[in-house]
Amino acid sequence: MFAARIALAVLPVLAVVSCSEGRDPGHRPGAEGVREIIPLYTRALADGDGPKACSLMSKAAQEALAKRAANDDCLQSVKSVANRLDQASAAALREVKMKDPQVNAGKATVELQLDGSQQGAIDALGSTTLTLVQIDERWHIDAVPAG
Repeated sequence: MFAARIALAVLPVLAVVSCSEGRDPGHRPGAEGVREIIPLYTRALADGDGPKACSLMSKAAQEALAKRAANDDCLQSVKSVANRLDQASAAALREVKMKDPQVNAGKATVELQLDGSQQGAIDALGSTTLTLVQIDERWHIDAVPAG
């Protein structure tokens, strides 16, 4: 009987944990949400996963990437960027490190730790510093330099 009561008490906790794991990325507040989005974005870019990368970008960033890639479509632009990456640059994007994000009033900047030997990764991103913005309480990559 006691074991049944414990099991019933634990079920709501397990339900909350399992539901939170499947949540939409980038909803965490402040720097925590920014830290969550950056590796998802850089991995999607390295893998040419247009739907994922574009879903993590603001409309302005999608348009800037398409312009930079000389393309009309964000999805195709992500594939184009990924196709130009050498293996080392793609690996650098998949494993990118970052400094602490600077967050202020729904905007954030984060400096990625890439060096000159990872120029392909830097070219893919357009910069080592990314700007993010909160849209509907979710962080999005907002500035993709026209470079």
